[in-house]
Amino acid sequence: MSLRQVTIKPQPNADFRPNPERGVYISGPITQVSLDRLTPVILKYQTSSRAPITLFIDSPGGDLRSTDSLQKLLRAADQDSLPPCRIITVVTATAASAGADLLASGDYALAYPHARILCHGVRQAADVLTREAAMQLAQRMATSNEGFALELARNCISRFVFRCVLLKSEFDSIRRRPNSQSLSDSHCLTIALQDRVSASLRQLLLDSFTR
Repeated sequence: MSLRQVTIKPQPNADFRPNPERGVYISGPITQVSLDRLTPVILKYQTSSRAPITLFIDSPGGDLRSTDSLQKLLRAADQDSLPPCRIITVVTATAASAGADLLASGDYALAYPHARILCHGVRQAADVLTREAAMQLAQRMATSNEGFALELARNCISRFVFRCVLLKSEFDSIRRRPNSQSLSDSHCLTIALQDRVSASLRQLLLDSFTR
């Protein structure tokens, strides 16, 4: 009796795969109205399971307060003090301003090849601006920008480690290229990433490696 070779297909890791069945969809400006629409959906997912929630984004941005409330709601623990659901963010078309903030705040973030992303610092308009109000506003904006930068840095660490582990299997083949036998792991990682980005981004990778 002969034994047939059985190929075992690896199961995708749910922590790194968007799941439309537990998806929250932001389309258009982020406002109190959209927050009111999304809140019941998020609460339903959080109470039914602590599995990851996917946030699909196609938004030009919107109200800072509504965006902040949405982020806090997504990161909320439950009444049994279980940790927050993992958040996977996906830009399907446009993520600008507050939409880009939401995209970057995910534990794992993805962008469609055709997607557009526009990031900038916190901005807020005021109808009447006195000297005192301007000082308070500047302080809140500085605090918000600093806090968001720290949150983004923490999220990027796990994303970067995941990408390194995923690409490490290619290092041996890269070192088999001409004049590449002595390349370090960091250099191999740079080359592996270069093979996956557009020509306009390759120089950015080279500059990062140099630094």
